[in-house]
Amino acid sequence: MERDIYLSIADMLRDCKEVKSQAKKGHCRTWTAKAISYISANFPEAQIEAREVHISSGLDHTFLRVVVPQERSYIFDGTGVEKFGPYFGYEDNAPPHLRSSHPDMINYVGRGRR
Repeated sequence: MERDIYLSIADMLRDCKEVKSQAKKGHCRTWTAKAISYISANFPEAQIEAREVHISSGLDHTFLRVVVPQERSYIFDGTGVEKFGPYFGYEDNAPPHLRSSHPDMINYVGRGRR
């Protein structure tokens, strides 16, 4: 069941022109804000949090952590960063560069709706 809802969210993000237009390196915060809006509108049961991770000096990266109640957490990184491509998958399987994240400021300013 959980995999089905996460795949539905992933498909919706990949098909949405507004979100897809931001799916390029350097647009992680914009992609994340747009993705939050679409997920919130279509999957109200999902708990959504923008996450940020430090990649290297002067470079931080933003992506989404989504949890459907009573399911494993899932990561949606629609842009990738540096040499790392996008990642859509379970948080416990996430690549090392996405693991030491903390809440992004998007969570506190406008809740990602832009």
